[in-house]
Amino acid sequence: MKKIILLIIATFIFWGYLYSQESDVSTSKTQNMIGINIGMTTGAGFSFRHWHNNLGLQLTLLPIKPDDDFDISAGLTFFYLLKQKKHSNVFLYMGHHYMSEGFAAIYELTPLVDLLGINFDYNYNIGIGVGAELGKNPVISVMGGYAAYDILGDYKLLPTVELGLHFKLKKKKVNND
Repeated sequence: MKKIILLIIATFIFWGYLYSQESDVSTSKTQNMIGINIGMTTGAGFSFRHWHNNLGLQLTLLPIKPDDDFDISAGLTFFYLLKQKKHSNVFLYMGHHYMSEGFAAIYELTPLVDLLGINFDYNYNIGIGVGAELGKNPVISVMGGYAAYDILGDYKLLPTVELGLHFKLKKKKVNND
């Protein structure tokens, strides 16, 4: 129960920090991307990423139904932009990832499982770190940080690496003729 309360407090502090940032509406920049992502704290599957000024949000989802079971990997990631160049970004991230038991079986096939010693049951992971986006279109994302694995069960604190490949969605130009 203490772990859940600590998680809730940390989430509220993070949200407060995100929404306390001031932004100038006249210089507002937004960007949407779709693609794929794989990570232990950002989720595995198809993803949608939205940037607005210095803040970003990514939703990652992959439902699978191999037999009678319905399993899912769902990720929610928050970003804070540190440095932006023409074709690269450096940012901080905080990822949340839930995967059901059947989906976790996919992760159990990787050699990293034995190395990390993680027991995959119903699993909720959370992580923070730094990352970079590189490229014009498509954009490759590489993130690395520190994660708490299976925080609602027998949690472990270990490093994490997250990868993504996203395509920028073009904005429609409105012609006012």
